[in-house]
This record gives sequence, structure tokens and C-alpha cells, in this order.
Amino acid sequence: MPTAPVFIPYVNRPDLLRRAVESVPRKLSYSPIIINNSGQRLPVEVDRYDHMEPPVPLTFSQTQNWMLKIASQRAVPFYFFLHSDAIPGDDTLDLLFQKALALEASQRWGAIFTAYDSLAAFNTEAMTAVGGWDTLFTWYASDCDMYRRLRLAGYPTVESNLPVFHQASQTLNSDPEVKRRVDVEFPLREQIYLKKWGGKPGFETFETPWNKG
Repeated sequence: MPTAPVFIPYVNRPDLLRRAVESVPRKLSYSPIIINNSGQRLPVEVDRYDHMEPPVPLTFSQTQNWMLKIASQRAVPFYFFLHSDAIPGDDTLDLLFQKALALEASQRWGAIFTAYDSLAAFNTEAMTAVGGWDTLFTWYASDCDMYRRLRLAGYPTVESNLPVFHQASQTLNSDPEVKRRVDVEFPLREQIYLKKWGGKPGFETFETPWNKG
């Protein structure tokens, strides 16, 4: 099997990014790749690691779709997403890799969570089958939408309960402009989700998007 990438999107907090990248063991089975969405060159302390830089900084959903495209091009059956403010436990990635391999051989699945998706394995075929991430959702609610579509399409999300330390929302809380933009967009994203699913996350009433079943 080709090496499964461990994608680590980055916007700010290079100190946390360095910790995240260094927490990923270099293995024949997987390796870290930074997705640089900062709009600037990576800080020197992390520039030596494998990284990719889009032509312009991408939203969360756009970044996820770019990761999916790379995974598809590399023909990997699954890939990993690690928040830049998260650190897996010593054996977490090894165990997550083995769990993904076992599921790949035995059943349909969409995503495997640790501390939710602070570190997650994504099934390339499943993510492609449901059409990738909905770019109407730039940040929050995008995850709820994707995982709901996976489950409704018969690709369960699986809880691994593997340990990951996550300093949540550091990208948002470390940049007042990013936080302002996300907060301003929140009511619109909420209304889109309501119209798409007939309820807030956890209280959906539609079984198909936009109730077009």
C-alpha cells in the first residue's frame, strides 16, 4: 500500500504546529504533510518538513477537499487529518493505522475518530462517494454535514477512543481577524445547515439534503 499521508493544515501558532509534526513518527506506512494556509512562508523551524502551499489560503472545507484530491491522486485507501493544535499519544497513530487497515478489509466505513476529529482517519472511497466536503460551510458545521452524509450513505463513523491531546480552537483564538470572520459568518452557516437538514446538528429531520429524497 502507498504511504498514507498525515495532513496537518496550518494557519498560525508555529509553536503548536512544530509539536504536532514532531509527534508523527516517520514510518514506511505514513508520514506528515503540512498544508500551509497561513499566506506566508512556513517558519524556519518547520520549513524542513514536507509541506504543500495552495495558491491562496483555503477555507477548512476547501482544505479538506484538497487533501481528498491528493489522497485520490496517490491512490491511498485512507489518509489522516491531524489538527495543528493536537498531539497524538505515543502509539495512537500506529493503532489508528492498524484499525483503518482492519476496517478496510472487513466492512464499509467513513471515518475513524480519536478525540472527535482532532486526529481522524478518512476512507478515500467513502469521502469521494458522498461528494467531498460542502464548501457552503467554510468552517464550523462543515464537519457535522460531512459525517452525517457519510452515515446516511452507509459509511459509519467509528469511535476509536485512542488518546490525543487537543488544545482546541487555537487557530481561531490566536488571531482576532480569523475569529471575527468566523463569528460573522456563523449565523449564515447555521441557516444553511437548517435549510439543508431541517434542524441544527444533532436535531436534523431530513434524511436527504434539502429534503429532496
